[in-house]
Amino acid sequence: MYPDDVRIEIIRGDTYTLTITVNSVNLTGATVRMSGRTRESATTTVFDLSSTGISPAISIAAGANSTITVTIPVATTAAFEAPLNGRWDIQYVLGSVTQTIVRGSFDIYEDTTR
Repeated sequence: MYPDDVRIEIIRGDTYTLTITVNSVNLTGATVRMSGRTRESATTTVFDLSSTGISPAISIAAGANSTITVTIPVATTAAFEAPLNGRWDIQYVLGSVTQTIVRGSFDIYEDTTR
C-alpha cells in the first residue's frame, strides 16, 4: 500500500504552507525531508527541504500524533520556474527507519497579482 497521493499547488512568489498529522508515530528525534522533482526518476530537484540546518523549512511537533509543518518562503517560491509540475514526497528518518509519509503531484503557477 502506498501513502496517500496528494496534489499541492504552489503560487510563485507566495509563501506556501502544508501541515500534515502523522497518527500514532512519535517523531521525537526524527529528521523529516520533502523533495519535489519534475518526475520521480529525475536526478535534480525542484525543491529539497529538511527539518535540519540553519533555517529549516520543516518543523516537527512531536508527540503520540506528530504534526509536520512545511513552510516554503517567498524568496524560495519566487525563484521557481512556472508553470511547472512534478512529483513530491515527505519522508521521516528515525533511527534505522526511513518511511514515506505522503506523496503526490505538485503544480507551480505564476502569480497573477503583482
